[in-house]
Amino acid sequence: MVVLAPGTSTQAEDAEAAGLYRSAEGSFEARRFLEALRTTADLMERFPSSSVSGSALLLSARAELELGAPERADAAAQRYLDLLPAGDPRATEVLMLQVAAWDGSPDVQLDRLLRIDDSTEPEQVAAAAPIARAAAEALDGAVLESVLATAPSDGPLAPIPQVLLAVNFLNRGEAERASELARMALQGGANDPERTIAEGVLRGELPPGLARVTDMSIAMVLPQGGPPGLAEFARQIAEGVEVAVATVLPEEYQIAVIGRDDEANPALSALVASELEIEGVVAALGFLEDEALLAAGQARSNGLPLISPTARSAASAGDGVYSLEGPDPLAAVELARYAVTRAYQRVAVILPSSATAWKRRTPSRRRPCASGFQWLSASTTSPARPSSKRRSWAPATS
Repeated sequence: MVVLAPGTSTQAEDAEAAGLYRSAEGSFEARRFLEALRTTADLMERFPSSSVSGSALLLSARAELELGAPERADAAAQRYLDLLPAGDPRATEVLMLQVAAWDGSPDVQLDRLLRIDDSTEPEQVAAAAPIARAAAEALDGAVLESVLATAPSDGPLAPIPQVLLAVNFLNRGEAERASELARMALQGGANDPERTIAEGVLRGELPPGLARVTDMSIAMVLPQGGPPGLAEFARQIAEGVEVAVATVLPEEYQIAVIGRDDEANPALSALVASELEIEGVVAALGFLEDEALLAAGQARSNGLPLISPTARSAASAGDGVYSLEGPDPLAAVELARYAVTRAYQRVAVILPSSATAWKRRTPSRRRPCASGFQWLSASTTSPARPSSKRRSWAPATS
C-alpha cells in the first residue's frame, strides 16, 4: 500500500476516500480526465493518509498523460516512485508511464528506461528493450554520453546505450573508451544484438551498417526545365541545398550533389527515382509537386528516401517519403492555445482534403479539451465546395 503521508485515518474517512477514488476511476474510464483530476486532487488534499491516496496520485499521472501534459504526468509519476521502496516491482509500470509521457524526447525517455532495475520481470524488460534501442539511436553521441553519465548504469537496459556509445567512440578513433563501454555492457548481461556488437568492438571491428560514412551522394530532382515560375523556385532551392552541403556538416564529410531535371513531369520523376536507386545515392531532394512526389515514391524498389519541400502530402507515396509542407502539430497547438487564451467560444479549422490533414487536428483537439473545451463536430463536404473539412469547439459545460 502506498500512502502520501504517514498517519492514521478513521473508518469513516477511509470510506469517504474510497468513494472518491471510485468516482475518479469512473471519470477516467469515461474519459472525463479533468473531472478525474479534480476528484483525485480533492482526495489527496483531504485524505493523504488514506489507503487509496497513493493510487489517486498514480491515477492523476495517467489523467495528465491523457490530457497531453507530459511535465505534470512525469512529476506525478515521479512523486509516486519516490514513495516506493527500492526494488519495488511496481516501479516499472510507472517508469513506462513516464516514457509514454515524453514521446518525442528520446533523451528523457532513455533516462527513465535506464532506471528500470533487476526487479523487473523479463517480459517487461523484453518489451522495453526496443523502446530503449530506438531512443538511444535517436541521440547523437554527445547527448547519449550525457544521459549515460547521469542515469543508473546497472539496470537490465543499460547495455543497449552503452554498446551504441561504444560504437560511436570506435568510429571516432577512441578505441580505449569504446572497449571500456563494451566490456561494461557484456558484464551487465548484454543480449543480442548488443552482445555481438560489443564483442566486435573489443576486436576493433564495427558491425555492417554501423561504421560512420563520411563520403556520400545525394540527389536534387528539380523542375529546372519546367514552367518558368517553377524553374526559378527550383533554382533557389538548389542554391539552398548547395549552401547547406557546404556549411552544415563538419569538414570530414564529403557530400556530392547530383542534379536531375524532372521537368515537372511525374512520369519523368518516376524514371529518375528508379535511376537514382541504381546509382546508390543516399537520398533525393526535390519533387516539388504532389504528383511528382507520388510517382517517384511509388517507382522505388529499394526504399530510397525522398524529401519534398513543397508537396502538400506524402501519405500515399510510401515509406521513407517526406514533405516539409506536411501536417504541422506545433502550429496546431499554437492555434488551440490562441483560441483558449482569447476566450473564443467556437473555432473552425479548415483543412485540405487529404488523409494527412486529419493529423493536424490531433494536438489542437487535445489542448482545448485540456483547457475546458469540447470537440463538437467533424464533417466532410463536397470537393466542389470551398472547404473540405470543418472542426469546431465550444466551452465545456457541466
